[in-house]
Amino acid sequence: MNNIQQVRLLGQQIWLDSLSRSMIIKGELSEKMRQGVCGVTTNPAIFLSAIKNDELYHAQMRTLKAEGKTAKEIYETMACADVQAACDIFLMEYQYSNGNAGFVSIEVDPALANDEDGTVFEARRLQQKINRPNVMIKIPATEAGIKAVQRLAGECHINTTLIFSPETVYQIEKAFYAGCPQSHRRLVASVFLSRIDTAIDSQLPAELQGKTAVAMAQSLYQEMQSHTIPATLINAWQNPEPQDDEEDGCCGGCGCGGHHHHHDDEHECCGGGGCGGHHHHDDEHECCGACDEHHHHFTPTYQAGTPLINLLWASTATKNPAYSDTLYIDNLIGKNTVNTLPEKALNAFLEHGKVAEINCSQADKILSQVAQYADLSAVAKDLQIKGLQQFQAAFDEILAFIEAFE
Repeated sequence: MNNIQQVRLLGQQIWLDSLSRSMIIKGELSEKMRQGVCGVTTNPAIFLSAIKNDELYHAQMRTLKAEGKTAKEIYETMACADVQAACDIFLMEYQYSNGNAGFVSIEVDPALANDEDGTVFEARRLQQKINRPNVMIKIPATEAGIKAVQRLAGECHINTTLIFSPETVYQIEKAFYAGCPQSHRRLVASVFLSRIDTAIDSQLPAELQGKTAVAMAQSLYQEMQSHTIPATLINAWQNPEPQDDEEDGCCGGCGCGGHHHHHDDEHECCGGGGCGGHHHHDDEHECCGACDEHHHHFTPTYQAGTPLINLLWASTATKNPAYSDTLYIDNLIGKNTVNTLPEKALNAFLEHGKVAEINCSQADKILSQVAQYADLSAVAKDLQIKGLQQFQAAFDEILAFIEAFE
């Protein structure tokens, strides 16, 4: 049994923080799934590297440019195709885990980070375009993004990203709780780690350097163990009240909250197949993904005492060569959490990582000491701004590369 499989036994999922067309076509992604990886995360920087360096995209770029597609349309066509393929690879994981694993994340346009309505519209559009039950929409944890999470809580699986403080996690949890009184999708809160140590180490004495991010994550993990789903909310999810949505024409009886029906010639269902006439798109009866429990023959179940949201450890590639290359993996193996790893970190953990259940005993003491030297709240705000700028820059570079490609 390898390290990834051992971690799964302790209740943590390992996801891959990378995706490319070659990885899919050559079977590398399927091989990682066999090793125990049970999900994928992407972002604009990941797609930038893939599209620039993987020749399998280039012929399609030429074809789409010849068709008169814009750079953004070309990018989205290629990225969505990759996410669809990855979702298909992990679909069995999604089904067998009862909708708890097997997700593939795609991020909304970074330009929408401070646009609540735009984020909601984009999330719904991407979910419909990708058309897979295990796609997870990635939304930055800005003020506008958190408001969007509340509106989308019953419609999309969500990955809230660019989180650098426990306070942001609590805000997301509150918004998600308020948004899913009758219908619930999975939500992970992506807490970025290595960037925190990189930003703060120069302000700290040597004995505290390289410890802040892990201590913050451990303290947050310990606190979140008491943030569980109440039985009343579970009952509401499993016994939804019928609703009549005039705009979308949904009876509400399928538990979708009236958000995902489309009454036009392309999307109306013949009524066959036992779906209640609400999710078939064509003669092959493809599912829109919003009512996956019907199409894939299982109904997700929830137990009181499990977390409302799951913590995800992100930015886990160690940036300081003086630190262990598995620093942000070995010390954060906790139940009901996810750790998303770039390929290099994943391989390092397989080779020499240490599998041990999380120990939070020193976390608060370390954070108290760090607070004497640095304002962690100010650091978190600054890092989120810089993270948004980096994702926007990567997105802009993708579009520029496509524009210039011949």
